[in-house]
Amino acid sequence: MVNKRRKYIFVILFVALAALVCSALYFISPKKTPAPADDSSTALSQEPAHDQLSITNLYVGKADCAVIECEGSIGIIDAGTLESYNLISGYLQKKGISNIDYLILTHYDKDHIGGAIPLLSDYSCEDIYLADYVSQKQYYPDLMSLVHDRDNVYFVTEPISFTRGKLSLEIIPADEPTTLLEDEDNRDNNMSLVTMMTYGSKKFLFTGDIEKDRIAQMLSFHDDLAADWIKMPHHGGYQKIVSRLLETVLPKYAVITTSSERPPDEKLIELLKEDNILTFDTMTSNVYTICDGEEITVTKD
Repeated sequence: MVNKRRKYIFVILFVALAALVCSALYFISPKKTPAPADDSSTALSQEPAHDQLSITNLYVGKADCAVIECEGSIGIIDAGTLESYNLISGYLQKKGISNIDYLILTHYDKDHIGGAIPLLSDYSCEDIYLADYVSQKQYYPDLMSLVHDRDNVYFVTEPISFTRGKLSLEIIPADEPTTLLEDEDNRDNNMSLVTMMTYGSKKFLFTGDIEKDRIAQMLSFHDDLAADWIKMPHHGGYQKIVSRLLETVLPKYAVITTSSERPPDEKLIELLKEDNILTFDTMTSNVYTICDGEEITVTKD
């Protein structure tokens, strides 16, 4: 009995001693330094400087809404769906935005103007730019009723240029609308307003939902489409002529606005990879672009 008791005490003492040794080793051993946050996380934690251009392509599903901030001015290109309006408004409120300097609605599909009606009701907007055609789409009558008595609405029939600080914008309508309007299936998409932005030495091309016939017109009528950054046409759909568009634009960055329910066409993704174009999409989060006039940084949440 005594030997057993001694053996039991010895075991307890051994375990206690081992625990003390382990604890001492833990405190005297060098600690691993946590890996630094990647560039994306760092960039997203910082607000853009006053003298920078910031573009946020919002996570609004298979739809379009881009918020442009530059030197105190606020612009929006397209307003997503009606269902995504709370998200859009929440983003604007979080940024402390109550006034919109310019709103560009590229065309009248519901995934581009669905949120425009509550947006124009809740926020003051200095200038509104609209495509000049009559649409049969769902929200077109309501939008027309809302803007018909405003004197700051411009139906774009020829290129319009304006500046906001150091940011220059050119809104480009269809060059031959009569031909495009004959195609009932694609008329709204092809009538999309295209916007070229210039900030410092960098250019940004927003293409709405343009389809092959409108792309062909753009390539025929415009020889100055080169840009560093492009918002890809029609939510990442693929058409053979897109390769010619990319050869003309020669972007380094591409943004695709769509949802996981309708992912970008694999052929388009392959094409972008072949051209070594860094590609970002809004399938799971916002896409943020910041430019200081010389360099562009694109990140995601």
